[in-house]
Amino acid sequence: MIIDTLVVVVCFMADTPKTNRFEKEFLRADSLFEQASKEASQKAAEKTKKERENILHLFDMQTILNHLNHNTIKP
Repeated sequence: MIIDTLVVVVCFMADTPKTNRFEKEFLRADSLFEQASKEASQKAAEKTKKERENILHLFDMQTILNHLNHNTIKP
């Protein structure tokens, strides 16, 4: 008799869906993290814009060729 009652209680507990009590907090933390990482990447891009332009300018082949042609001894 007691076993039957325990089986019914266990089956009833297994069928009830579990709610995640931290879901709201997780979603809020996730959105805050997304926002903070987006802002950080934008600030980093702004701070390094000049350095990136200088590096790209160093590897600009047309500029290199123009410089070489200008500094080459002409026969």
